[in-house]
Amino acid sequence: MINADDKRPGSGSWVADPYLESYKVAVDHAFRLREMNTRMTREFFTTHIAVMERHAALNERVAQETVRFSREHNEALFQLSTGAIPKRLAPPRQP
Repeated sequence: MINADDKRPGSGSWVADPYLESYKVAVDHAFRLREMNTRMTREFFTTHIAVMERHAALNERVAQETVRFSREHNEALFQLSTGAIPKRLAPPRQP
């Protein structure tokens, strides 16, 4: 059995120490990369959700304005078709 704490040249662990250290460093880097990836993914989706919420609010305002303009347009067309043109829109009278 190899004892990792045994540093004697004949114990077998002194050869594996550089490899063991290298493995520990690689594992440590892998865990840090995973944590960074998780954090970046979370930030990406959080930002994406915020952008989508802003777009939804803007789309709602645009839809409301479109409905308002459509109603005004329909009202103006109705008034034109019935001859009930408001005085402010009527052409000036010729003498």
